[in-house]
Amino acid sequence: MNQLQKKRSSYSKIYKKIIMVGHPNVGKSTIFRKLCKNKSLIYNHPNTSIEVSIGWFTEDNKIFEVINTPGGDSIYSNSEDDKIIRENILESEDTIILQVTDTRNFKRTFLYTIELAEFGLPMILDFNMVDENRARGISINYQKINEILGINAVQTIADEGEGIDELKKAFLKPSFPKLQVKYDDNIERIIYEITDVFKENAKFSRAYAHFFIFLPDYVEKIFKNKYPENSISKAKFISKKIHNCFNSPVDIELTKIRVQKAIGIENQIIKYSKPHKIKFIEKIEKYTRIPITGIPIFLFILFTFYIFVGLFGAGILSDFIQYNIFEKYIVHYSDFALNQLNFELLKDILTGEYGLISFALTLCLGVVLPIVSTFFFALAFVEDSGYFPRLSILLDRTLKKIGISGKAIMPIVLGFSCITMAVLSTRTLSAKKERLITVMILILAIPCSAQTGILFAVAATLSFKAILIMFGVVAVQVVFAGYFLNRFVHGEKSSFIMEILPLRIPSIKNILYKTRFRVMVFMKELFPLFMLAGFIMFLLDKFKILELIERLGTPLVKNFWGLPLESTNALIIGIARKEAGAAIVKSLVDNNVLNEAQTIVILIVTLLFIPCFSTSLVLIKEYGLRDALIMICSVFLIAILTGGILNNALKLIY
Repeated sequence: MNQLQKKRSSYSKIYKKIIMVGHPNVGKSTIFRKLCKNKSLIYNHPNTSIEVSIGWFTEDNKIFEVINTPGGDSIYSNSEDDKIIRENILESEDTIILQVTDTRNFKRTFLYTIELAEFGLPMILDFNMVDENRARGISINYQKINEILGINAVQTIADEGEGIDELKKAFLKPSFPKLQVKYDDNIERIIYEITDVFKENAKFSRAYAHFFIFLPDYVEKIFKNKYPENSISKAKFISKKIHNCFNSPVDIELTKIRVQKAIGIENQIIKYSKPHKIKFIEKIEKYTRIPITGIPIFLFILFTFYIFVGLFGAGILSDFIQYNIFEKYIVHYSDFALNQLNFELLKDILTGEYGLISFALTLCLGVVLPIVSTFFFALAFVEDSGYFPRLSILLDRTLKKIGISGKAIMPIVLGFSCITMAVLSTRTLSAKKERLITVMILILAIPCSAQTGILFAVAATLSFKAILIMFGVVAVQVVFAGYFLNRFVHGEKSSFIMEILPLRIPSIKNILYKTRFRVMVFMKELFPLFMLAGFIMFLLDKFKILELIERLGTPLVKNFWGLPLESTNALIIGIARKEAGAAIVKSLVDNNVLNEAQTIVILIVTLLFIPCFSTSLVLIKEYGLRDALIMICSVFLIAILTGGILNNALKLIY
């Protein structure tokens, strides 16, 4: 029994399932947290790497199960996220659909509502972030929604918890939608004929018939084990008749009809008036997208990251925990207690040079934890402000010169959190060529969260000249890799269309929740790996294997890169987890083992070196063994050559 099954079995009887759907960035996750609080877990959707949240809450002594699906665009899209939404709706019984939306695009909202309504399941429509409606002079006629759509609508401000109690009560009496788009007689007859094929099968809704029209090549997968194969084949044959009704693609023509219906609904329900006084943050919004002002704003944000993460997190906070707590108390008293036992081997394992307490635990909790915590806090702040889509627009023209669009900024930004997840997120990029270039940039030049924090920490000890050299080398690598791949890798260029979210002041509660959640998930994975890495380093040192590796690596590490042999440890551990290798680099810098030129070389080499083990596995899964090995070997060779060239070049400067 897996964790999800165990959790479900702990609830005696689930009254109803709620499937949360909505477009990206409408506040679904915040509403989910407010509904379920701590009664939730995250699991990988079957046969995918996409995480889905599931939780439970009680209202009027009835237990509800909530599934928070990824942000989607259309039930009839074939993207990974939309497949998950579709599968959850098709597979669930006694289900309520909760559509969460905001007020940025009512036409898109009601177009999605039309699609969901055709499943014939009870629905609730939640207008989130209604405080922004009021500021923009938008009013919604909720009574009209019930009259036209046949469903109840509620309003929430999820960040503040407003409207959550009313939403919970709405689940007790959900209503079935009466909305239905009427096409011309020929199309309606074809839909009827498809539905008639399955008349003996229960729960074949009008939406199911639309799958044969919008996704004819995928209906076998969609309805596998649900309906007889001969019925599916017959319905597919009938659906082909619809092509005779139009001169252009059927899905486009039917979507046009749906869009007109959505606009009609908007005109009856939404009223616009003069907006309230524009906030200061809204006034500066446009300046984030104009190069002449947007680039200084971007550099200011980077500088703020450097101050908060590099100087405060990796400097003041890390030094306090590492020296005032671990070295002064934990390691000292552990060493004292072990001396009383007179057991040298146990003492070496726990508090020796590579001891589990003195080395692994100190690096994990004394160095990485404060750095990761401050980084995730800063990232959550910028993320919730709505700045990243503007950064995508700002850099779109520049990125196109190396073969990617502004849309690739999202995976790249995610890479500063975790390269493995960032590689998986490149699935959202439509063109294969763009995905390949983005992945190469990720594994070549983007440091993960711990690496980023440690880079900021080490950068705080370097001169401005050294920082310029370091960033200059990385920039050259990115431009060279992008230009080379863009020129020699064949494939279509992707289009760039992105919705701009309102720029807003983030909620401190949300920032703290995201920070706590991400740190807990990260450290839960990292802690045992640090302990294992520490024990491996102890064994390598104990059996003199570390000395052997250092001797074998002398021609490369000492002669070609100009680094002390102690830095070999960072490279060895970095293959398993890059943040562990980066933490060793920081300890070398703190102990003055490296001069400034050597610090630049080792930071660049560890950044470019072989991707960590988990990223390598994901590369193999996503791109196949051959392509993954080509990428990994390419990065490895670039790291070796760059380290040597940089070492010799820096001798002329230092």
